[in-house]
Amino acid sequence: MTGANRERALVVKFGGSEATDENGVCEENLHAWFEAVQVHFPTHFVHAVFAIGGGQHVRKEQASQGDISDERKDQIGIEVLRGHAEQVQRVLARQGYSVESEIPQSPADAQTILSEQRQFAVALGGLQVGQSTDASAVTAAEIYQDNGYDASILILSNIWNIFTADPRKDDSARPISASSLATLVAEGVLLNDPCQFRPGMNVPLDPVAVHRLEQRERRGSSIPLWLGHMSDVESIRQFLQQQTPAGGTTLHGENTQTVYKSRE
Repeated sequence: MTGANRERALVVKFGGSEATDENGVCEENLHAWFEAVQVHFPTHFVHAVFAIGGGQHVRKEQASQGDISDERKDQIGIEVLRGHAEQVQRVLARQGYSVESEIPQSPADAQTILSEQRQFAVALGGLQVGQSTDASAVTAAEIYQDNGYDASILILSNIWNIFTADPRKDDSARPISASSLATLVAEGVLLNDPCQFRPGMNVPLDPVAVHRLEQRERRGSSIPLWLGHMSDVESIRQFLQQQTPAGGTTLHGENTQTVYKSRE
């Protein structure tokens, strides 16, 4: 349950597939997104983290190194993501938001910076090798939640909903409007074993992030999450304003049953 009088904090994760190209962050696209959403974030939240994925830029930089180890690929990914976070800082500043000058470089950094946060926003890339920016976003939300805020997570992707199966392969796949993580894990829709994580894996939400959020859900400290397309601005506004989103998929421990959306 959320606290009636607790201040709210938000974590937004821009997926690399929609917010970046092979040269880095598409800054004008992010500016256009803020303008389209038309939400003054500090009206609804006291603090926010804006995380960014890697996308084509990470894959391009990794490929340019030739035949390298997975560890080196991870290191390159982290380096690129931190550059992306610097670009996000510029976007946030140009949008008029006060931004922390320091970008977290590790989970410990994130703990310190977010716990002591004085500016409204923090830009975030990767925090450690072997984890995606989904997991980085979850780390930020957990820090906020553990510091007494009602945290929420917004995952902006290139898909409109989580489906019961891959709709490109299964015509009977159904789009999910709302459910809990525990339910979708039990139904085999989401993976929750961190050992199954692979960089660049094609899943709506990576298994490290799912595992950690599901654990909190089971302890009664669920963090609401909305996942959908970056251009679904109506649903994004509704989620931010604590209304029921028309699109996308909302995941929360308080959802006792899965709600499906009819396929159009």
